[in-house]
Amino acid sequence: MTTSARPSPRPERPSRWQPVLETGRGALIVLAVATLIWFLLRYTLLAESFAWALPYGGKTAWYLTRSTGVVAYLFLTGSTMWGILLSTKYVREQVPAPVSLEMHRLLSWLTAAWSATHAFLLLFDTYYVYTLRDLLVPFVGPYRPIDVAWGIIALYVLVLVNVSFGWRQLIGANTWRRVHYLTFVVFGMVTWHGWAAGTDTSLMGMRLLYGGSTAVVLFLTNYRIITAVQAKRTAASAPARP
Repeated sequence: MTTSARPSPRPERPSRWQPVLETGRGALIVLAVATLIWFLLRYTLLAESFAWALPYGGKTAWYLTRSTGVVAYLFLTGSTMWGILLSTKYVREQVPAPVSLEMHRLLSWLTAAWSATHAFLLLFDTYYVYTLRDLLVPFVGPYRPIDVAWGIIALYVLVLVNVSFGWRQLIGANTWRRVHYLTFVVFGMVTWHGWAAGTDTSLMGMRLLYGGSTAVVLFLTNYRIITAVQAKRTAASAPARP
């Protein structure tokens, strides 16, 4: 007497909401860690140890805030440029799609991380007194609240774009693409934020940074639009297959 083999159970399909749940879990962990670090450096003896270990002076927080802001802007420029280039024919042929998309994701998250550090360091500024409310709520800070608000809003939009990397199947390719077009809005807001709120904008190097980055992004955007229009015209004029 023979017995039929029991069929193997079907693997469970991941839920459509799994990327959202993972994103929320990660955001809560990051928020908890950031809050703990801020509390330790603000209200415990660790703050004294931190000041003793580093050559901390009256302008240290200002220097660190400006330097991290510049690094964040460089990453944002690189992320925006790569986001435009990865859809071009040359990059598609030379770089595997998963690698190019992962590089774009990495640059975007590095931008967000350095931007958050840039804002976090304002809590230790000795000239202007910043609170968490000033950093999280636009238009209420003690220094140029309107110009600084563009940076706060841009960070929120950037985080939305970043977390949407894993939502393509959930929201659809067209909506996903429209969300990522917000990167251009982020770049514009951050450029204005740095130019208007930056205390070192009078330096020629910073002007060249903002002007050069904007010029390159505009050039690549126009190039991408022109090549896309030409590709559509070529496809429309091609003879139909018999």
